[in-house]
Amino acid sequence: MFSLIAPLIGLPATVAIHIVMWRMIRPRSPARLVPCAAILGGALGAWAAGMRLPWSATSELLEAILLFGTMVASYLISLPALESESPSSLIVTCVDDHGRAGATREDLAAVVNDETFVLDRLRGLEVDGLITRADGKLQITPGGKTFLEGFMAYHRLAGRRGLAG
Repeated sequence: MFSLIAPLIGLPATVAIHIVMWRMIRPRSPARLVPCAAILGGALGAWAAGMRLPWSATSELLEAILLFGTMVASYLISLPALESESPSSLIVTCVDDHGRAGATREDLAAVVNDETFVLDRLRGLEVDGLITRADGKLQITPGGKTFLEGFMAYHRLAGRRGLAG
C-alpha cells in the first residue's frame, strides 16, 4: 500500500512546494526548481505514508519511487503550458473582455496571431538556453544543437526525413 499512497501524497506536495518556490524565487525557468521540489515532496509523501527505516520491503519502495518519478515527469512535461500563452486561453479571454457586445474577427486577430506565439516561444527557447541573441540575430547554443540532434535522431528512427508532419 505504501507504493501507492506515498506517490499520491508526494505529487501534490511536490506541486505545492514547486509553486511556493516559483513565487518566492521567480526563476527564469521554473522547470529548474522541479528536482528540488520533487525531493522534498517525495520525502514528505514517504514520511506521511509511514516509511520506516530500515526498509523491509525494498520492492515496495522501488515501486513507490518509480510511480512517483513518472508522476513528476508528467508534471514536468505540463510546465510549458503554464509558461506560455495558448491560443485557446487568448481567444476565450478576448471574448470575455468584450462581454455582451461580443468579439469580432478583427478583435481576435489583434490578440491571436503568429507573431504572439513565435515571440513567446523564442523567449522560452532563450530561457532554456537552446538559442541566444547576438547582434540582433538568433544563434543556436551547444545545448540547442544537442537537443536538435536528439530530436532529429528520433525522427529518423520513426522514418521521417524532416521535422514536419
